[in-house]
Amino acid sequence: MKRAIGALFLVWILTQSAFASRTITSSQIQVESSGMLNPTLLITGTQPWDFTDQDYLALERIDEISVTLTLLDGDTDSGEYDEGQLVLELDGLNTGLALNKFASDVTMIDYTVSGTNLAADLLNALQQDGMLLGSILDLSPNDNYVKVRGGYIATLTLIDNTSKPPSPLDILYVDDDAISDPGPNDLKVSDPNEDGSEVHPFDSIQEAINAARDHVTIRVSEGRYVECLNFMGKNLHVIGFDANAPAMNRYPMIDANEQGVAVTFNQGEDANCLLSGFVLTRGLGSQAAAIACIGSSPTLRHCLIVGNRCKDTMAVDPDSSPPTRAVIYCVDSHSLFEHCTIADNYGGEQGSGICVTDCNLVLSHSIVWGNRPRQIQVVSGHDPVVLMSSLDTDPLFGLRGDWVDANDPGLVPVEPNHPAAVWLAGDYHVQSLHGRYNPSVMDWVYDDVTSDCIDLGDPNRSVGQETAPHGDRLNAGAYGGTWMASRTGKLVFVAISDPGFQGEMSKYEITNAQYCQFLNETLSKGFIVVYNDRVYGPSDTSHAGPFFETYAASADSQIDYQDGAFVVRTRDGYHMANHPVVKVSWYGATAYCIYHGYRLPTSEDWEAVADYDGSFTYGCGLSLDQSKANYAEANPLGLTSTPYTSPVGYYPSAGYGLCDLAGNVEEWTSSASGSYRVARGGNWRGIDITCAVWSTSAYNLTYRLFDTGFRVCR
Repeated sequence: MKRAIGALFLVWILTQSAFASRTITSSQIQVESSGMLNPTLLITGTQPWDFTDQDYLALERIDEISVTLTLLDGDTDSGEYDEGQLVLELDGLNTGLALNKFASDVTMIDYTVSGTNLAADLLNALQQDGMLLGSILDLSPNDNYVKVRGGYIATLTLIDNTSKPPSPLDILYVDDDAISDPGPNDLKVSDPNEDGSEVHPFDSIQEAINAARDHVTIRVSEGRYVECLNFMGKNLHVIGFDANAPAMNRYPMIDANEQGVAVTFNQGEDANCLLSGFVLTRGLGSQAAAIACIGSSPTLRHCLIVGNRCKDTMAVDPDSSPPTRAVIYCVDSHSLFEHCTIADNYGGEQGSGICVTDCNLVLSHSIVWGNRPRQIQVVSGHDPVVLMSSLDTDPLFGLRGDWVDANDPGLVPVEPNHPAAVWLAGDYHVQSLHGRYNPSVMDWVYDDVTSDCIDLGDPNRSVGQETAPHGDRLNAGAYGGTWMASRTGKLVFVAISDPGFQGEMSKYEITNAQYCQFLNETLSKGFIVVYNDRVYGPSDTSHAGPFFETYAASADSQIDYQDGAFVVRTRDGYHMANHPVVKVSWYGATAYCIYHGYRLPTSEDWEAVADYDGSFTYGCGLSLDQSKANYAEANPLGLTSTPYTSPVGYYPSAGYGLCDLAGNVEEWTSSASGSYRVARGGNWRGIDITCAVWSTSAYNLTYRLFDTGFRVCR
């Protein structure tokens, strides 16, 4: 007897009631593969749903159901069927039932059952008609779940007309670990008084969607939500990490747990439907995995979409092409993906990361990288519009996730379609010499390289909550515009038109990281030499004009020289990358300018900018206190040793938009005072009068001071 390859189709059509219809989502269905046959997906209708490996179908609130089961024999000979290959279970218990009478290529079975124990009634009806072999176990009145095992369910549509009236709340809250929740982190154990209020939040995102009226906001606390979502045609704002209110340290995670498509939009949702600030991971499906947009055009912002995969399902006809599939599957959609990172997903054999059919998709300020077997597939219609995004360059993630062998304690990487493959999460913040937030240690770390995704955004848009130093331009990717955005080493210039200065001046003082990069580049090119832990020009054989002192020469230096390379120090738990460079001479500041094509401002340039429109007494405004500037040994970080500098941008900008024109470090200018050079602006240890816009100092060109640095202009 040949082993038949088949598909089981169920359409549950529920009776009408006074309430508006509601679609039950895929998270409520459970199908388990018997492992005896490869599941076959037969595409029918406008859009089939693949519910393989989903959760239970809850029936307890349904008064009456009409059930249609359709078996299709995929074998050449009708009726050839191994009865043990399709088993019905009830609430996890094997009923001992197998489908019978598979007598033709297509067999239709129709039943209507009602009552309080619908699952048992359904199974009894099937058995009474002789469609089931075996006997039904004793079933309690509360066993209102049906589970089908066999790997043949391909499409299923559920309409529930007995839903409760929508919640009157304009903002609904979700927290899987709320104080009032008796089962923290368990979506099956809920607060008995949960109503979506801030005091009694839902512990499931789907519960909130079900209860919400149109145009309601749903705020989701950080946590891991093991569920698959369907927006059910509602234009909601579902917000996890709020980029404008950075109190949350981690993005909430929608973990599909390989039980289906993570998020589905298939009932006409439009641009007013927003999903923002989530990790979408471990989605699994035959046609879509992370997101399905069918006839819908939602907006997705600040979403990290990683570690999702489509199955390598083959078409029913072995001579036909495999159906299109993708991790993000869009048909007739005008969706916007803004500040999203879509990386390291698997689209199935001949699939893709993103597949569009008759769409006008927009990718803005996003990163698409490492999706296999290809990034984007256009079946028909327009290519996605790509704005300020990275698709072709390695974004240099902190640590990419990977598929590993669940049976190997060494977590050996495997192909994503390996039968034992499981997703091992990574860190998708992009690397930077000047600071990358590492969520595993909840602190900033400093890399050896800087991603091109930093400062990739629209120069006319606000950088949002990005922290200094930034290039006054948004980063691309999920974390762009948030306080977790990786920091930049690119110089930020401010265009200034003042009677005393026409041009551009750097917003910040030159940092240790920027000067360290300059030292390493010029050292590799032979433009500088290191002698007795000090830096000199190669022609200065008498070592009369040192550029810079390393930490080995002065404990006040924030840059060390180790094994032929310069590195920025860490002290008191703070990395000094974004603090202004010190222990640099006028020669060293000038060399930096010459190498990059800049110049030091004159003393007159500096004062014209610092006094703004002529009204400023200090570079920070009309008055001076330690909330505006780092002076008089304020030591805002509580450092245990000098220099008591603060990171550039730590204090607010003033005047033309520059920072630290009062205090922090005094700044070299190109102006001479006799044989000395003038420095301006005061420093971290000076008193208030030294920070006045008219105050000047002058030093020997070779001096390397622990309170003096520089900024540049052009």
